[in-house]
Amino acid sequence: MRTRLALLGLLAGLATGPAWAQDAPVPVPPAPGATAPLVLVIDYDRAFSQSLFGQRVVAEFNQAARALEAENSRITQELQAEEQDLAARRPDMAPADFREEAEAFDAKVQIIRATQDAKETTLQSAREELLSVFISTADPILAQFMQDRGAVVLLDRRIVRLFAQSVDITDDAVRAIDTEIGDGADVYTVPQVADAQ
Repeated sequence: MRTRLALLGLLAGLATGPAWAQDAPVPVPPAPGATAPLVLVIDYDRAFSQSLFGQRVVAEFNQAARALEAENSRITQELQAEEQDLAARRPDMAPADFREEAEAFDAKVQIIRATQDAKETTLQSAREELLSVFISTADPILAQFMQDRGAVVLLDRRIVRLFAQSVDITDDAVRAIDTEIGDGADVYTVPQVADAQ
């Protein structure tokens, strides 16, 4: 009997949280007597990870990943037990009956694999959109922040090589975002893809 348990390679290496590491640009001290800057810089990765929104969705993602991993482990154990039971009954079965049960088992494994793969895809898609959802949610808040400071441009720190530390608004932006949306539970939640037990 050919089973396809090997096809259930289920979430062996799910990352436990977003990883958007970049080489840090080099801040330089402000020039003496500098006026309010027209250009501001924000580290979106750090703003995301330090905001209440970012901390909540990362925790939700980790919870969903652990639940799916546990579900995959449970399903694998159940299928292995079913396979062993079928193998143990084989000597007492007519060849046609065994073949019918073996084919049904293989079909069941394929359906389960497709279902679990779809769950993993959903979860990975959620992971990939976490930062973009945060940025799109934060943009109106940051636009008001810019207006209040008289700035005309806000640059992502990842594209800036050198800048005066005084133009980095990341810490202030995190406070403003937290004040405006809190943990953002009404904005976005990570799908919990594992079946409830």
